[in-house]
Amino acid sequence: MAPTRKPKQEPVRRSSRVQLASTNKKAMAEKEANTTAITALAVLAPIAPKAIAKPKRFRRPRQKKSCRLLSLPGELRNSIYRYALVNANGVCITSSGPGEPALLRICTALRKESRAIYYSENNFRLHVHSYKGAWCAKFDAQYRPFQPAFPGKARFGFLMGGEPNWENLLEWVKAAFLSLPVRPDYDVPETRDDHIVGAAFRMADELRGRVSWKGVEAVLKAYHDGLKGMCSIWANADGH
Repeated sequence: MAPTRKPKQEPVRRSSRVQLASTNKKAMAEKEANTTAITALAVLAPIAPKAIAKPKRFRRPRQKKSCRLLSLPGELRNSIYRYALVNANGVCITSSGPGEPALLRICTALRKESRAIYYSENNFRLHVHSYKGAWCAKFDAQYRPFQPAFPGKARFGFLMGGEPNWENLLEWVKAAFLSLPVRPDYDVPETRDDHIVGAAFRMADELRGRVSWKGVEAVLKAYHDGLKGMCSIWANADGH
């Protein structure tokens, strides 16, 4: 193929070159301005601290809490209960305590197993001062489920102290009338006070189911008035 002639280029005018140079200059100026602004912002802006990776900690697997005592054979558990709960010298209880042993308050399963041994194999002595024995109702509620079938084999007794007080005795008889708490056995009275206190309890027993407590209280008031001619100590021991 024969070579072709290149088209002849016309010379660029001077005004066009000046305009092009001016445009390039403006573009360079804008670029420098943008670069300066970005640099200034980078200097002024606070640098966010890099997050420090915390070292991984070893976590122990959660263990189920269980009482190892319950995993022992039943015979061995009963031996431990008797060693911890049964007192050969008896258990003394007053209106201020002590409460049930700590072993009976650990968990429901231990309480269910050991409670019967505590109440059926201990001898309890209830200290009653000035015939203020209404508090025995609380002990009775705990002891009654394990009370021997024969009343003569009851494993508790009373230690009476203080002076005769009719108001305290009246509160005790009321508690016995309403909730049948444990009380002294005066079937065979030995002293004058045994006769008086035993008679008050027997009156309430005879009237239970027939009259309300107010009726019993009226009868006991008449009984108290009758003591004035027999026993001045109880007749005047009204707690005032």
